[in-house]
Amino acid sequence: MFPQTKSQLLWVFVSLLALRLVIGWHFYTEGVSKIKTGDFSAEPFFRSAKGPLAKIFQQFIPDYDGRLRLGLVQTKSEQGEAKWSLDPLVTEELWKGFAYRAARQYGLSDQKNAVLAIAQKYIEEYRALLSEDETEILAYFRGDERSGGFQRDGKYRTAVAGGVRSLREQTDQIKSERARDARPWLADIDQMWNGVEADINALAGGGQNSRSYLKIDRPHQNRWTMLPWINRCVPWFDAVVGVCLMLGLFTRAASLAGAAFLAGIVATQPPFVTGAAPTISQTIELVGLLVLFATCAGLYAGLDVFVKQWFGRRPRPVVEEQS
Repeated sequence: MFPQTKSQLLWVFVSLLALRLVIGWHFYTEGVSKIKTGDFSAEPFFRSAKGPLAKIFQQFIPDYDGRLRLGLVQTKSEQGEAKWSLDPLVTEELWKGFAYRAARQYGLSDQKNAVLAIAQKYIEEYRALLSEDETEILAYFRGDERSGGFQRDGKYRTAVAGGVRSLREQTDQIKSERARDARPWLADIDQMWNGVEADINALAGGGQNSRSYLKIDRPHQNRWTMLPWINRCVPWFDAVVGVCLMLGLFTRAASLAGAAFLAGIVATQPPFVTGAAPTISQTIELVGLLVLFATCAGLYAGLDVFVKQWFGRRPRPVVEEQS
């Protein structure tokens, strides 16, 4: 039933205004908090994604399963079977190349051996890690065969695995165990990458906040991948959407953008998937944004009133009448 009395219209006005301000304030505070801390990363959301869209979200994470950092190489035997091995050469060459580049940039020609010694120290640590844990690392990657076993057994087995709760939980558990097993290796290797960069810069007297601080090229953290851009844009996106909603400026566009953003968060944890994190709060706010979009809530004590008037004053083209 549509509001018919002034009292009903007043309550509609107050409710939409309150809804717009509350959601706008939430977006604004979230954005400002992320901007101030400066350490926001969407990686945990993408890494923990579940459901049918999980692989799409996980592709935003560079070197998601650690193949590049662990130096995994896949070849085929004469019988056509897949063979796995660990090759540290790529990482070693990158570290040596960084050492030469740093020595040249910092003018450390007389200390070149000391710079190379730093890189060599970490190379030895890297080789030791791969050598000591080679069996476990290769077993980790072969774990794909376990989680993919249902698919290889044909479409009927796949349908059963997707429909039967116990089998679906077993598949999710295998994937969770594999991700957990890889974390210690990848954490150690990431620490080595950071150590090479920090120690060589320290030798030249360049602190991390210095303009001359030289960054090492990390193929597993390609700056042209989507994740760094998402990490930079999301805090400002939240803040801008929040300001627009609170001011009632371009409210429909801001509401639709915010709803699409929340829909992406909900899609990482679909409620129908076993083990998904609860996203009911995001869903409620998403629906609220759709209400603001549908009702043009910026026209209720918002700047959209002036925007509408401004565009309404644009002169219309004069059409000459044909005699």
